[in-house]
Amino acid sequence: MMPNPSIVACAYAAISPHVVRTPLLQASTLNKLISERLSTPNLSVYVKAESLQHTGAFKFRGAYNRLLHLTPKERAFGVVAFSSGNFSQALALASSKLNIECTIVAPHDAPALKLSRTAAYGAKVLLSTPPAGVNREVAAGGMAKKFSIETGATLLHPFDDYEVMAGQGTLAMEVYEQVGDGVDVASLVVPTGGGGMLAGCSLASQLKSPKTDIYAVEPAGYDDHCQSFASEGKARIPLTGDIETTICDALQASAPGELTWQVNRNFISGTSYVSDEGAVEAMKVAFTELKLVLEPSGALGLASLLAGNIPVKGDDVIVVVACGGNISLEEYTRLLS
Repeated sequence: MMPNPSIVACAYAAISPHVVRTPLLQASTLNKLISERLSTPNLSVYVKAESLQHTGAFKFRGAYNRLLHLTPKERAFGVVAFSSGNFSQALALASSKLNIECTIVAPHDAPALKLSRTAAYGAKVLLSTPPAGVNREVAAGGMAKKFSIETGATLLHPFDDYEVMAGQGTLAMEVYEQVGDGVDVASLVVPTGGGGMLAGCSLASQLKSPKTDIYAVEPAGYDDHCQSFASEGKARIPLTGDIETTICDALQASAPGELTWQVNRNFISGTSYVSDEGAVEAMKVAFTELKLVLEPSGALGLASLLAGNIPVKGDDVIVVVACGGNISLEEYTRLLS
């Protein structure tokens, strides 16, 4: 079932007073760098700095919007979710602001900084260790479902939920307002895990800028959307639970969501994947040209553009979503060195 794009407009009206209207950044040196690299003159590249959102990532938008749709009974029993970090922090803070009890089930190897921040925002954190051969996200999801059944807490999905998608899509609503009237956005480049932000941006674009091409970017090794579009059906990557294949920990979904796929299969213009090395290079470019600190997942859209994966032509306006900046100082300096 395809949701009406108007759900993003409703979310925008509901959560705008509670989220950061993050800046849309541009630098002439960044435009020149990318234009020269792609041999395409006069590109205008904008970066939507969702790393400056509450809790350091776009996820707060969807979490807050989803909580607004709980019934009074659901609020009383609290919520539970599984997440490797960014959604857990977002849901923890949003729940705290709305006085709702929150429990997070996280993979055992989730970044320590994200786990400590989740607890600091007021959530109870439980760790999940997957059996051999079981994906880390699948194991965490199963544990969260069991907790929900036993306690009555409402199980919230980090991306496969229409209200979560709608909340994430509000960042695109801001983008189209921020570029200004009369400016056509040729492409919107979206880092992608399970596809919630991608779906929300797709729905927002149907409302505000239907001619804009939407591009999904994934980490190498977790290119389930690339495989899904290639096979014209939802694909799943056979991942084990004990092998890390990417530094992009926020984008390790092994398959598109059931609901997000219903949206994205209709609206996406293309997909690509980027290596860890490409992500690190984009982190360096973001810092050098925009003074913006990004985690590897947050830099993936810029990395894909730098790699020439996004079709461009002269005078195009390209918007890249920099979706998160949750990384410790130690890890940031280690990767950039």
